[in-house]
Parts: sequence; C-alpha cells; structure tokens
Amino acid sequence: MFTLFPHLPPELRNRIWAFAANQEPRTLDIWTDFKRCEVGNSIFYTQCYSTELSKPPLPSILQTCGESRREGKKHYTYEFRTYMSPGYGITVIIAPKIYINYACDTLVPRGFWNIASFKNFVDKCQAGGLVHLAIDTEGSFWRENLRDYFTKGCWVLNGVQEMILYDSRGEKMWKGSDYLEKFRKKYKGGPRELVFEEVEEKGQSLKDVERYLDKIFDKIEGKEEDIVEGEEAPAENVRIPKYLDDCPKTDPGELRRPKITSMKLVTKPAST
Repeated sequence: MFTLFPHLPPELRNRIWAFAANQEPRTLDIWTDFKRCEVGNSIFYTQCYSTELSKPPLPSILQTCGESRREGKKHYTYEFRTYMSPGYGITVIIAPKIYINYACDTLVPRGFWNIASFKNFVDKCQAGGLVHLAIDTEGSFWRENLRDYFTKGCWVLNGVQEMILYDSRGEKMWKGSDYLEKFRKKYKGGPRELVFEEVEEKGQSLKDVERYLDKIFDKIEGKEEDIVEGEEAPAENVRIPKYLDDCPKTDPGELRRPKITSMKLVTKPAST
C-alpha cells in the first residue's frame, strides 16, 4: 500500500495514472459482421463489430476510482459505434462495445471485411492513433482491402509503428473462419488470450507479403522503379479497383514507415 499517494499533488497523481493506463497492452481480435434489423415491414442489415476470443474486461484504470477513470478515459476510447440511416425515417445506431488504447493495444482484424467496414476501421484507427496492427496474409482485410490501397501507393494507416504479419493457413483455430457466423458455431467457450510467437520457418505467404510491402514502401519513398502490376504481388495478380481511382498516393515526405515482423498467432487460456 502506498498510503501517501492521496497526498501527492494532483498533477503528479495524474501522471502516475497516465503511466498506469499504458501498462496493460492487450491483443484484441476485432470482427466485422452484419446485423439483421427489422423495422415494420423493412428488413436491412447494418455493420457491427465485436471481439470473439479476447473479450477484454473493463480496464482496471477505469474502475479503480473516479480520478483514475477520468485520466484513463484520455487513453482509452469506447469503440466501435456504427450508424446507419437506410431511409424511410429509420436510423439504426449500434453502441460501442470495446475499450481500446490505440497507443499500446494490438488490433487483429478478423472475419470478412468489405469496402465500408474497412474504411470505417481505418478512419477510427487513424483518429485514435493506432500503433500496433496485426494482419493475416490470408484474410480479406489484406487480400481484398489493404493490398489494393498499397498497390495504388497509398498507406492508409500512416502512423502505425509496428505491423505484424501472420499466416492463418494450417492453424486449426483460424481455419475456415472468414465469416463470423461459422466461427461462432465452430468455437465455443470462454475467452482466450491471443499471443504472438516467433515463427520457426516463414511460409511462402509471409515471405511474399513482406517482400511486397518493402517494395511498396521503397516505391513511395522513391527508392524503387514502378512495380509492374502483378509482377511483385503475392500469390496472384492484383488489379486496382475503380473505387480507388481518386485515392491520393502517400506523400514520401509524410510517410512513417512501420517496422514489419512475421509472427505466429496462437491462443492460450485467458489469465485469471
């Protein structure tokens, strides 16, 4: 017990609370899905987000006392709120469910990501100042979204300092888990802890994506000649979709190149 803490100056106590708020890094699986809504005779679907394995409890800094909570909320934001207005005077709002500290938590996007959910995720991460991002080189977040932006020369998560690559192929926990409904039917039980471990030997998918990212960042910085479409792309040819025609390329002077590492994502029993 540090009995003198209440007698410290408020500004010093706040600095201590701020330090404590960033000492609980977590790895959070972020899933995207569509929720079926019925209003009168209208049926439509709206985007929603969840964590399925990590299921993070309320951070301790937010429940210690009123003072710690006020300081903790400067570091944690409540995500991901979604809003949809399909017309006919109908508005659907799904409240946020996940406390995230963008400075120290590692976000792991899972499931099927489309244009809308990907942009929503990117906008929130940019606003929050995301530092750590983990990407499945076999998942739709990379293959059907982020890779397209990279091919255009646009790094939409400029500010991310650590980019962890992992390959879900051959991993029982992630096999066939592109869609949340299938994942929920297959995996049941309590929360799990997500842990990144060193890879004994990198698979071809990891090698391809690492090389591709290095070349794209080099190209943005002006260190490489233009990449011929499909020539350096991992696994298959990449065509830039029409919706990216007006997407601005990342300015070389503004690029903050992240550290790229290849790891293995495993699950362990949640700590008690």
